[in-house]
Amino acid sequence: LGGDITEKRKQYFLSLLEGFKELRPGIAKSKNVSDQNWTAFGAGRSGFGFAWVFTARKELQVELYIDTGTRETNKKAFDDLLQRKREIEKTLGFALRWERLNEKRASRISVGRPLEITENREKLDQGREWALDTMVKFVDTFRPLIFKLTQNNQSAQNS
Repeated sequence: LGGDITEKRKQYFLSLLEGFKELRPGIAKSKNVSDQNWTAFGAGRSGFGFAWVFTARKELQVELYIDTGTRETNKKAFDDLLQRKREIEKTLGFALRWERLNEKRASRISVGRPLEITENREKLDQGREWALDTMVKFVDTFRPLIFKLTQNNQSAQNS
């Protein structure tokens, strides 16, 4: 059964990736997805990635994952985005989970909805529509902010 679930998840992620590439050509460069419970693509700046994740909470999650390689830079980027929480959530049209993850190097900003890969086709199709729509909103909202953040963090380190 485990192999079946892994393959089903992989096909689902491929379908999401292909659908996203149609909606936002040129952003996601990935051609393959992993055997893991998540798949991701770069946000256009090193250390920032967008991902779809099937979580232990039995959700399909859309997230921005921040891991530039240094804890200090990650937390600074997260905190800078958190200062714009109200504006970001208003633009998106929904509340987010803001996970600074103090005990870890990385940070994460996410939203999820109940879904498991073992659900019926109708629920999986509804989840796919939600995941694509939500990822488009994430990319359109966060990408410009990420470019500004990264430049600010770099110039702060250079001065």
